[in-house]
Amino acid sequence: MIHPSAIIEPGAKLGENVTVGPFSLIGPEVTLGDGVVVKSHAVVTGWTEVGPGTVIFPHATVGEVPQDLKYKGERTRLIVGARNRIREGATLNLGTEGGGGVTRVGDDNLFMWAMTAWWATASSWPIAPPSPAIATSATMSSSAALPAYTNGCGWGRGPSSAP
Repeated sequence: MIHPSAIIEPGAKLGENVTVGPFSLIGPEVTLGDGVVVKSHAVVTGWTEVGPGTVIFPHATVGEVPQDLKYKGERTRLIVGARNRIREGATLNLGTEGGGGVTRVGDDNLFMWAMTAWWATASSWPIAPPSPAIATSATMSSSAALPAYTNGCGWGRGPSSAP
């Protein structure tokens, strides 16, 4: 079901039994797999593929440009696997050219008010609780659970040593 106030831009590809809630935006290069649910006020944009059974909660932003000053508009993408839960306020960004051009998320993940960006890879079953930043060549392995306020931004010297 597509709510009448949702915006589905021409070119977007929606699988079977997709639900898009009120005031949500689906961009022109987005592919939503079968059974994806995008709840109200969510944005899914960019060259983004969302796997089947994934649920995107209100105010999540999926597929926007990376939060990286080196990004100059190059064509990069986001691939989200199956059965993920992208909770309120979570941000999953496109990749960057320097990181191979793809941000890739595996299956069965839970993102809670988390940022996954800048060529990160999250394997199956990690849980990202409120406020972690998972970025810059980061890899979340299977069954990973990160404590609140984790900073995985890849500077290599800890959270207080950002450039």
